[in-house]
Amino acid sequence: MALEKVRNIAPKVDQIVIGLGPGSFAGVRISIAAALGMQLIQDAELVGIPSVAALETGTPRYIAVGDARRDTFYWSEVEAG
Repeated sequence: MALEKVRNIAPKVDQIVIGLGPGSFAGVRISIAAALGMQLIQDAELVGIPSVAALETGTPRYIAVGDARRDTFYWSEVEAG
């Protein structure tokens, strides 16, 4: 019954994109759970992408660097297309 109420007021979307990390373990799990709940209401396609691929830089190729904690870092080279 509660899902029907939400379905009636939520705008319809065809696709839900989820950032799969890197990120905090709990944060990534919470966002995935929220997206699965929205999919249940919307019957939308779920698409998971690495979070660094979602950065908008305006360039066809870039390197994203992040803090991996414990005095380390991670990096990812991203190329458009």
